Amino acid sequence: MTTVFGESCPCGHTVAVAAADAALLLPLARGLTTAAVARQLGLRENQARDGIKRLRTTLGAERIPQLVDLAIRWRLIDPGMVAPIRPGRPSRDLKRLEIGALANAAAGMSADASAKDLGITTGQLAKVLAAARDVLLARDTAHAVALGHRLHLLPNSHPHLVTHESADLAAEAGAA
Repeated sequence: MTTVFGESCPCGHTVAVAAADAALLLPLARGLTTAAVARQLGLRENQARDGIKRLRTTLGAERIPQLVDLAIRWRLIDPGMVAPIRPGRPSRDLKRLEIGALANAAAGMSADASAKDLGITTGQLAKVLAAARDVLLARDTAHAVALGHRLHLLPNSHPHLVTHESADLAAEAGAA
């Protein structure tokens, strides 16, 4: 079995996934459904679904948009390989609320938690995410997350650095 390794963080931590599972990531980032990913890769749908489940477990992702975000931040996929559904640039800049909703989706937040975080209803959140997808020319929210990374709208820092930064802050607080 061939293994693909993500980029190591400064302390040396890395993530490793089977190459067959890693092959699922780019089609997911391009907004394809599980069935479409399976067809594209010549798999049965249950094989694709099982691979996605392994990836979510390995990367610690609750939802597909978060899986795409983590795969990009671990450098398992390049957001430059993800294109909008049709040629062109976004019709306008994303609004702050749209970026917030997209960032929350990338973080794996549920719709309820994201709406509460943004101070809106879940119905309003659905409209905000739909508007962000329309502006970015994205098929779905996972595709919008990848395009958000491509356009540098979302943080591209290594996912393990957040853990280190939190530990450093806790250590500093304890030392004070």
